[in-house]
Amino acid sequence: MATAHSERTRSGDPEHLQTTPVPPVLAEPAPVDDEDAAALRVRRFHLGGLETNPADLPPDLLPALLHRFRGATVRGDYPLFLAPGGEASADPVCLPLPELLERAGSVLDDGARILRENLRRLERKLRETIAAAGPESDAAQIFAESARRLAAELTLGNEDRTRLEEDLRTLGAALPADGIFLQYHKQIDARLMTHVARAHLGPRRRAFQAETRRLAQDLRAMLKVDAVKQTGDRPDAVGDSMGAAELLDASTLAGVLGPHRGTRSMNAARRARIDHAATVLESFAAIEDLPILVWIAEEPVLVPERDTVAIPTDDPSATALGRFEEEAGQFAEVFRSIRIARLELSNDYDEDRHGPWLAAFDWEAFSREELHLLPMIVAVETPTRLAGEGMPRLSRLLLSGRPVHVLVRVHPERDPALQDGRQSDFRLELGYFGIGHRDAQVLQSTSARPVHFLAGVSSALEGVRAALHVLAIDPVADGLDPWLTAGAALEARAHPLFHYDPEAGISWAHRLRFDGNPDTEADWPTTMLEYGPKDDLRQMDLAFTFADFALLAPDAGHFHVVPAGFPEDDLIPIAAYLELSREEAEHRVPFVWAVDREGRMHRLAITRRLAAVAKNRLEFWRTLQELAGIRNEHVRAAVARALDTARREADAERARMEDAHARELAETREQATEEGLAGLASFLLGLDATDLLAGASAAPTTTTRPAAAPAAPAPADVPAAEPAVEAVPEPEEEEASAEAWIDSVLCTSCNDCMAINPKLFVYDGNKQARIGDVHAGTFEQLVMAAEKCPARCIHPGEPVDPSEPDLEDLRQRAKQFN
Repeated sequence: MATAHSERTRSGDPEHLQTTPVPPVLAEPAPVDDEDAAALRVRRFHLGGLETNPADLPPDLLPALLHRFRGATVRGDYPLFLAPGGEASADPVCLPLPELLERAGSVLDDGARILRENLRRLERKLRETIAAAGPESDAAQIFAESARRLAAELTLGNEDRTRLEEDLRTLGAALPADGIFLQYHKQIDARLMTHVARAHLGPRRRAFQAETRRLAQDLRAMLKVDAVKQTGDRPDAVGDSMGAAELLDASTLAGVLGPHRGTRSMNAARRARIDHAATVLESFAAIEDLPILVWIAEEPVLVPERDTVAIPTDDPSATALGRFEEEAGQFAEVFRSIRIARLELSNDYDEDRHGPWLAAFDWEAFSREELHLLPMIVAVETPTRLAGEGMPRLSRLLLSGRPVHVLVRVHPERDPALQDGRQSDFRLELGYFGIGHRDAQVLQSTSARPVHFLAGVSSALEGVRAALHVLAIDPVADGLDPWLTAGAALEARAHPLFHYDPEAGISWAHRLRFDGNPDTEADWPTTMLEYGPKDDLRQMDLAFTFADFALLAPDAGHFHVVPAGFPEDDLIPIAAYLELSREEAEHRVPFVWAVDREGRMHRLAITRRLAAVAKNRLEFWRTLQELAGIRNEHVRAAVARALDTARREADAERARMEDAHARELAETREQATEEGLAGLASFLLGLDATDLLAGASAAPTTTTRPAAAPAAPAPADVPAAEPAVEAVPEPEEEEASAEAWIDSVLCTSCNDCMAINPKLFVYDGNKQARIGDVHAGTFEQLVMAAEKCPARCIHPGEPVDPSEPDLEDLRQRAKQFN
């Protein structure tokens, strides 16, 4: 529905309040003579063994979360502004008063300072004027009167007053034309449906009547032309056809023209067919105030108006089907004549082809546009009747395929199947019952949420199927605005909003609309409550459950004040109680918080029967959540399976990559070792003895340790002395070098040590590693490089920095490489 309204769903929204609430304070439980006996009475009460006398309860109790609205003026969705949608849309404009002023105020320029500062005051004047005018009032007149009162109330200079009056006229001109204000009252749902029907059918009917009038005129002209053909040689006919008989001698002219020549005239059957079609269309075009809505109910719904009809009956559903057949039969004659007119005017009518089809023409042959021209037929049923003998008739209507509407008003706090004053733990859900018929539109709404309600009714009018509208009747609560009690029914899941449209798509995601409900993801809406004295304010989060909502019902027999001394461990808030298993809940007593007129908070134990009803409400809410795709267990299971599959695939891929990396690393090390050994062998095999001797006497390199110089040769003329026989010393174990060094010839150029520290390790001209700046690195890096080297050619030696941490451990690790 095309509106600029953001639905208000939270009755706890402080923006609705015109007064500042006073937080409640905890009431001290009244002392009892025998605490054990009092606790036993409460347990028996919970189990259903005792009835509570309402006189035993504090007066004027309200749910704790609604106490601050007691006696308050609430800025809700009413007064409501309604206006036709205009040429662009069949949907009516539907705006609460604050949003109407906000939208219209967008036309004001920066100079409208005085009016902008007094918009809230103007709103109050409008509310007062609307309240005095009655349930329905003309918007233009109400605005003009309120603007006059506002201007008279303000003390302004002449210039400012002139500007204010000019801005008020600008604001009034910005309101949609032909608008009305509606107050919230008992029959507001019927008034809203009437307004929607007028908005949809009125323009269509006017356009269709204009078309029937034009087609009738064309058919009459066609017959007139044929009449001229048949009497073309008569002097009077010739004079009439010329249009100037007083200036011509018709007899002479007729003699000159002679008998008519050319096309043939119509046969009698065709003339009769065209004449009958023209007569039907003329009769329809001449009807004023065609009924747009037919109410069928046991008792009057609204006072009949010029374009509405009321039919009393004790069987609304069956009567509505009969009325549809009657209306469809009358319109079938008009639609049949429309088809005949179009075929005849285009000279395409073929009796053998079109005759049998038109003879059997009924409502099932209507086009979608033609079905939308029929009046809106509404059967007003009672829930008690539908729960009994009326249920088969309702099913027959919903399965009929005929666009007939059924309106049923239900008490959210009561089972529609209530019999003999007894309340069942389980509840007949008429909206859910309607969805079970699959092909009917089903709207569960409340007139306290007019945008949601009007959108559903508009959708049903745009459809071509039967429609069931289940509407809440607001319970009466002393001191609370009726609009608030309706909001409380939504929050307590007593009457969830939904709209099922089988024409919207092939899946539940398209067919079921769940918007408009508060906190759709949660079981119960939760609100923070402030309580206690001003100097010691405390807070707690409270869920608003069906048991809380039941306090608003006239029957308070399900509540008992928790007395002093009752075991605290046995008490549990109702929201938590509903999550317990049967075994866990067996010895617990659920309670709700309530506040009396004096602002004192009490804990009220509730009966097991009421707890069961609250459980039933919660289960139905969860069913709707699943159907709407919210907290859907099938979706959760599918998501869990998808996550598990993705996790297993990721684990498998990680294992595959780790295995591949390990294989590549092993292959690289093996290849590096082979290449190192092959290079060493090639180097050694390429040397001869001379090279080895030369190498032995050459200066030491980084791969050899320093050696002692050879002894000088004796002179040639001095005979060599015989060597002295000396004892050969025992060979000593060669000590590890204190300096770090690399067997460069064994280096495979793998870059592993370079990656650790390119300053500590450098390449020589053969791109084989050697020690660079030993002070540019740490002993730990030398040990790490030695451990990582595939050729095992790095020898860490001893640490250069004796203060480096963990040296003992590093020396142990380096020992095998030195």
